[in-house]
Amino acid sequence: VRLAFDEPKIVEAVGADDARLMFACSWLRKDAERVLTVSDCWLGISMASKLGWYPSNFVEDHAVAKKACMNYLTMAATYDAAWLAPGHVLISADPVTTVLDPNPMTFTKVFPEDDTAAGSVVISKISTPALSNGKSLVSLTSCDTVCKDYGTMDGLIRGDGEDALSFLTFLQTCDVGFMVRTNSIEEPGMPSWMYDRSRMIESGVGHEDIFIRDYGGGLPEPGHVAKLLDLTEGLAGFNEQAVAIHCKGGFGRSVTMACLLVIQRFDIPGRALLGWARIVRPGAVTTTNQERFLYRMKGREDVLKYAKSVESGCSCAIL
Repeated sequence: VRLAFDEPKIVEAVGADDARLMFACSWLRKDAERVLTVSDCWLGISMASKLGWYPSNFVEDHAVAKKACMNYLTMAATYDAAWLAPGHVLISADPVTTVLDPNPMTFTKVFPEDDTAAGSVVISKISTPALSNGKSLVSLTSCDTVCKDYGTMDGLIRGDGEDALSFLTFLQTCDVGFMVRTNSIEEPGMPSWMYDRSRMIESGVGHEDIFIRDYGGGLPEPGHVAKLLDLTEGLAGFNEQAVAIHCKGGFGRSVTMACLLVIQRFDIPGRALLGWARIVRPGAVTTTNQERFLYRMKGREDVLKYAKSVESGCSCAIL
């Protein structure tokens, strides 16, 4: 990074064999071929550097690096969120699963005015209240349905989720102008309620549901992508407002959709963004189908072609 090596230079430096080493994804079948390589990750870092997605003096200035790392880790630990394209596209878990997470670091309110009324539960991460049927909220709704590490993160994180900003206020501080929800209430691991999208809209954050089924690789259909591009036209940083996308855990469907939006906006190769996504959101892009899908997106035209294939009912050109 310090020497501004591009991908070919990195391959030359580390050797072709190491550059071709492959990473597993979260839901890799035993007999499935791996997709993401070390070289892809370096390509992602080079791409992010050229687009200014991390401070240019990140590796030279310890204070700058420490501040960037603290901001990144705090966002991950408190809001289970990360910037895919800083200032443009944010990815996160469903805020309802995070607000009910037993981890004491996570926020406790989806909206700043939340009380204990139905649909806007405020959780004490210490007392772990029970529902009316006597079952523990934690046992029903914990984000433990997605693997998480509740470690101290090398002591960089301090604080208490009870004092954190609400999720809505967090979105506003990130200048998010629109949010997309890709999961549904019927999914395993989801609680019996979801946040009210109308409250987001009333607070100035546009909102739409684009439900993507969490099976068969968790891939979006052409219609899903077409709708996302239509809804976010003029946003994603080009109108000085960001777009946030979430699914249940914030690793699979939401990241795949966010990647498509970023590829379309910046006209960048999918394999570079796949490598970058795995760096900024470890575990992101959870199936080999999602990996291959993004890998085949060479740039903006491929995303638009896939989105337009809804008209003909055929997406075989990409899949």
